[in-house]
Amino acid sequence: MTGESCQGLAALDELTLRLHDGFELRSGNTGKSTAQLLTNYGNDSDDRTFIRVSDRRNPFATSYTAYFEGEVQFGETFTVRAETVGADAFRSKIYLHYFDEENHNILRTVQYSASCEAPVRVNDELGGATLVGFSPVTN
Repeated sequence: MTGESCQGLAALDELTLRLHDGFELRSGNTGKSTAQLLTNYGNDSDDRTFIRVSDRRNPFATSYTAYFEGEVQFGETFTVRAETVGADAFRSKIYLHYFDEENHNILRTVQYSASCEAPVRVNDELGGATLVGFSPVTN
């Protein structure tokens, strides 16, 4: 689903994002998005970053549910799926943690409301990545 909002849908089970070239912050849907930049320690010095999308605010938590973990190249698209952890849908809040390398220096943490109770829109900016699509839960 692209170019739409998820309002009126029950829940989401998939988010597709594109990591910005250069990992820069962009304004996007300022004031409309539920994304909140919690920490910002700078940019990555190479052409990729390690991303963890989880249910925990603390990027170094020892216990967490990881919807996505992996290295992503600048400009690359990646998909975050609730089914990765055996869930039908995302919890209401998810956290995107951007590291320079796996479990190394944290660059940014973004809190995002992934439930359709709040506006989720294509082109939402999530601290270095743009939401380019999503999928609702289907029965």
